[in-house]
Amino acid sequence: MNDTPRRLLLRVVAKLMLLVGAAAVGYILFASLEEEQQQAHTPAPIQLPLTPVRHPTVTRHPWPGGNLLLLQYPADTPVAYPPETRLLDPNSAHARQPGGLAQPQRSLQTGVFLAYDRGTDMGCPLEWVGAGTRQGPFQPWPGGFRDACRGSWYDAAGRVLRGQEARRNLDIPPYRLPAPDLLEVGVNGDNPAPAE
Repeated sequence: MNDTPRRLLLRVVAKLMLLVGAAAVGYILFASLEEEQQQAHTPAPIQLPLTPVRHPTVTRHPWPGGNLLLLQYPADTPVAYPPETRLLDPNSAHARQPGGLAQPQRSLQTGVFLAYDRGTDMGCPLEWVGAGTRQGPFQPWPGGFRDACRGSWYDAAGRVLRGQEARRNLDIPPYRLPAPDLLEVGVNGDNPAPAE
């Protein structure tokens, strides 16, 4: 009679150990498959040359999930920004952006601004509206972006103006400047588009 409870206990322990071992193997296999899938969906890094420009110039570059938007200013032209009182989040406290960006330009380098080419309201493409135009939401308009869907306005650093449908500054991908004339996006696979 003493052997029966002991055998029963050994069977239960053996089955639990087998179950735990099977779960561990399953977890390891699942984790390795998930890692392979993430690596397969990681966009290849791209390099964007920073060439001298004579006036503010916006270029779009293909990127998985949408385009990147690159704004460049002439080196000798100071970038004008609206007063902070006109901005919803002037210091980008609630923005989706990498750390270490200088304020107010939200960039690693003066005269260069990089963001995802989509508004933060409905994800629609952006258009550049240059300084001095009558289309601006106030005068004198220093230059900035306008959402193509519901018309939300952002300044030249992608900061949303007060009173817009959009409630957040433009999203900025992580990037680096390996040289003064080169911008690199997608290094180490750490640049997925932010979730909407």
